Amino acid sequence: ALHDEVAVVGFPLNNSVLVFRRELLPAKTIVVAWTLHAVLTQEGTSSFGASVALGASLLVVGFPALMNAGAILYRIDRHADSDADSTGAGVSLSAVLDSRDRCCDIGLPCCDSSHVGASV
Repeated sequence: ALHDEVAVVGFPLNNSVLVFRRELLPAKTIVVAWTLHAVLTQEGTSSFGASVALGASLLVVGFPALMNAGAILYRIDRHADSDADSTGAGVSLSAVLDSRDRCCDIGLPCCDSSHVGASV
């Protein structure tokens, strides 16, 4: 998934999502570099990253499975790094909602469906 200068790539076979940020290097040139800013993983799930959706300030990562399926919503904060390197800017993510907290914990059958998290 791609939005503005952020790209997100899911790798469900190893339960991870990579978050990249596009930078012009050096400043005021047309040379573009993609810098890895975060690696998301989720313990206790399988196929984490099978589906991803990205907006201006939100990322949704889905993980379909026979058991413990769901999706996690992350807030994206784009900021200047305090100890700036050659990129001078960063991306930080924080989980704001896990669908399993709203679905599985109240007894709905969504955690047992292989379709939950298949598309977001």
